[in-house]
Amino acid sequence: MSIRFWSILIPVVVVAGAAIFIYLDYSEHQTGGLAEEDFHQHVHAEQSDAEGDTGEYETSIQEPDSSDLARILEIEEELDQTDNRSLKIAYYGEIIQRYMKYDRLDGAGDAGYRLAALTDELDDWVNAGDWFYAWLDQEPNENRRYYFASRAAEAYGRALEITPSDYGLRTDKAAALVASGNAERAAEELKLALEENPDHLDANYNLGVILHQMGSKDESISYLRRSVDLAEGTDRQEVVERFISEHDVAL
Repeated sequence: MSIRFWSILIPVVVVAGAAIFIYLDYSEHQTGGLAEEDFHQHVHAEQSDAEGDTGEYETSIQEPDSSDLARILEIEEELDQTDNRSLKIAYYGEIIQRYMKYDRLDGAGDAGYRLAALTDELDDWVNAGDWFYAWLDQEPNENRRYYFASRAAEAYGRALEITPSDYGLRTDKAAALVASGNAERAAEELKLALEENPDHLDANYNLGVILHQMGSKDESISYLRRSVDLAEGTDRQEVVERFISEHDVAL
């Protein structure tokens, strides 16, 4: 599972409270470090209303059955009692597998993040970020979507510490930042990605969109113009041209 900027249409929050829509691309990669004790939550526990929400919190999210839930709780207790690294890795793998049975990518992401914090392996950080990001489509609570998007950005950032020149990964981190409401930080990441690859279509287009929606319309034009050139003849051409047409961007 991976983030590709063009696979979904997602609402995001930017400065001045403006709501924008950006096509986000599911790719292979993507932020830096909360302490594990601050991050970890038992996501299989019953979810309560997010702060500021009103009304009953209803969800069709499937919970693990009683046997899987009991095993997950048992593993969590065993994790607290062992310092054996190999055993912990195996335990995290089992938790991930059990959550995956129910498409509970929030639980898989939580276990995957803790696994990555233990191994500090690139693939583990990327997997954690991908699971958190993919969960955004299923999470019904808006405040929790921001939470999981920020966790995805955290995981991608940690991956970037290992491979800082990976412009695709940096573009994916920007996607997670946008989804978490951090458009300005996303723009900074996209500019860094373009330093590595000035012809990266996703980075040019999304940076142009973000700058436009943030009110920096003059600055956005060069990136949108470049994205038009790069998208010509591809399956993304229609997306780029539609945004420019709908927002009356004068290139």
